[in-house]
Amino acid sequence: MTLIAASIVLVLAMIRLELQSSMLHGREQAWNLALLSPLVGRTAWGRAWVIQLVGAGLVGLAVAPRVSRGRLKALSAFGFVLLAIGLALGGHAATVESSPVPAWAIDASHVIAASLWLGSLAYLLAVALPIALSARIDDDLARVVRRFSKLALVAAPVVVLSGGASALLHLVRLEDLW
Repeated sequence: MTLIAASIVLVLAMIRLELQSSMLHGREQAWNLALLSPLVGRTAWGRAWVIQLVGAGLVGLAVAPRVSRGRLKALSAFGFVLLAIGLALGGHAATVESSPVPAWAIDASHVIAASLWLGSLAYLLAVALPIALSARIDDDLARVVRRFSKLALVAAPVVVLSGGASALLHLVRLEDLW
């Protein structure tokens, strides 16, 4: 499953690169290496894109057959954090000129917390619940739900607080919301 997710991120990254290059250079010049090199190497968007690519690669490498379980967790976690940082560097936080580092940290924490919360919820609903119901394994289901609840109790407030902090950085007046 991890390898599939990392592969999807890598494919989507290549599509994003083509779209970004097409918008800047035109469709016929989208894969011109002389134009791609400065886009990837000298722009904030390109640096964020490379960080996301490295993060996805590390997550994908983490499932290699010869990787120990301890290293698997470390590589996956580091790759996941790089993905979040890359999203922050290339997302809303990139527009905050006055204090970019706090904006990146807030945005990255928002992405990480939301991913953990929603990813765990998706796993709970799509995998754990159907297995437990079909095999009538109430104890295992209860354990999974307890773990999810602990994670949700931490992640949900981080999502709300980091979202609020991000709004404060981006909005000058409350009326800017609408």
